[in-house]
Amino acid sequence: MEPIITEEKGNLQEITVEENYVFTFTRKSTGAAIRVQTRPTIFPDGFFEQRGIVEFGIPREATEEERRIFETWERGVRDKFMSFSEEELFTFE
Repeated sequence: MEPIITEEKGNLQEITVEENYVFTFTRKSTGAAIRVQTRPTIFPDGFFEQRGIVEFGIPREATEEERRIFETWERGVRDKFMSFSEEELFTFE
């Protein structure tokens, strides 16, 4: 049984927006699907904008302070993914 995984928006190369953390899993044999989305509260306000600056230089290069702040935020998000329950991390539809 091989599932179908569908990315809702964006791409895996530059995950810079919250909408990139939405997936639909479909069982091929039945067509049953579930949509899984990361809860917005997992990411600090401004996380994706800051990521664009720090990791991609969009729209400008990051300052050392911005890099330091983003590294702290990124570590916090990673810690949440490692320690929170599925219900705390995701919504399921």
